[in-house]
Amino acid sequence: QSDQALSIVQRVLAVEPNNASAYALLGKRDAMAGRVSAAIQEFEKTLQLDPRRIEASDALGALYLSAGRAADAELVYTAAVKTAPGSTQAHLMLGRFYFSQRKLAEATSEMENAVRLDPHGVLSRRLLGRIYELSGKFAEAESIYAGLKTIAPGDPGASEALGLFYESTGQPAKAASEFRSLLASRPKDIALQSHLVRALLDLGQFQEASQLNAPILAAKPGDLSALLSLGSIQ
Repeated sequence: QSDQALSIVQRVLAVEPNNASAYALLGKRDAMAGRVSAAIQEFEKTLQLDPRRIEASDALGALYLSAGRAADAELVYTAAVKTAPGSTQAHLMLGRFYFSQRKLAEATSEMENAVRLDPHGVLSRRLLGRIYELSGKFAEAESIYAGLKTIAPGDPGASEALGLFYESTGQPAKAASEFRSLLASRPKDIALQSHLVRALLDLGQFQEASQLNAPILAAKPGDLSALLSLGSIQ
């Protein structure tokens, strides 16, 4: 209900012309409508009025990136970290920016700061693990992914990260062992079954892979992963 929202925000600004929340809402409204230039101006005004609004920094940085203004995005993210050095989100934003620019050393530093500030943060740890992988720090990546199983055992993406790491780094025996362990508590998880099938194929254990793959295709005949595995088995 964009028009109704605009009417309310305008009434607020008539009484409080420097209301940062109102400008943030205008920025969100413009961004949702694809009015990038207008949204940038609104979020810039928001941060002029209240530099500690991390969500506005996040939005403005993303808008700058979408407009091809990476240098301006970096300035916004670094300003957020300087303004709120204890904010996990601020370090996460800057780390993700550096990662997108393939500045791995800088991304590592910021993501490590985010993990230090929030030892139970899942996204920051997953990204840090990925950065470690790309930097060739496989032992550090393995440690990060192993820790995710304890931090977020109910999050499939977090709990499967270690097995997927083993799979992507050519360690099929460890991958198979990891996926078997997870399937003990989630025996009907088709995604996990598919992961194990691929690990078994890498190990040359075609009979067991076929036995696991057949029920997947029976339940989901159009499952692309299972069809690819069937082709490999055949």
